[in-house]
Amino acid sequence: MLAMKEGHFQNPATLALSPLEAGLATLPATVGLIAITPLVPGIVQRLGIGPVIAAGFAAATAGCALLVFVQGDWRYGAFVLPLVLLAAGLGLVNGPASSASTSTVSADDVGAASGISNMARYIGAAAFTAAVATVNATVGESRSSAGDPAADALAAGLSSACLLLAIASGVGMLLSALAVRARRRRVGPGAYGAAAAAHAHTVRVGGGDDL
Repeated sequence: MLAMKEGHFQNPATLALSPLEAGLATLPATVGLIAITPLVPGIVQRLGIGPVIAAGFAAATAGCALLVFVQGDWRYGAFVLPLVLLAAGLGLVNGPASSASTSTVSADDVGAASGISNMARYIGAAAFTAAVATVNATVGESRSSAGDPAADALAAGLSSACLLLAIASGVGMLLSALAVRARRRRVGPGAYGAAAAAHAHTVRVGGGDDL
């Protein structure tokens, strides 16, 4: 998200938005996240935690996959749907994933499980943000050095970064789907829904620039 905001939204070679305008341009993602978060507990109660997490990864994968095709001449409207899909996907995944780490342990271990889950997510988000930023910058600089126009070089960097994100989200979707098939917990969907509601405050917009 940071690469998109500073690379495409604010760069003079592409959309040339001001910092305020670039911030406002990310509002569709915020709206998508706010809209989906209150619905998550009810969806979990109906479908179960595994399918919801898989659906969230699927939405995030779709959003990232659309951005793989970014071009230097894209206008702002082309980014809206990917932003909404990515934000909605994160909203579906974060709360249930956190609740999954506590709903399958004893009451005495809930605090420890929650702490480990949060630490793993935050460290993983920070590390992956660094990896994505590195790919974005490296590919963009390489294309620029090869003589590509600035807008095309920026688009190439963003495309490569989004490809990495799409692959990671796709792996998450696959693992979630396999987990649903591999283990059917005795914990009822209602318990998962309650856990998701209890952990709704841990839903974050993302790492780094907080999507």
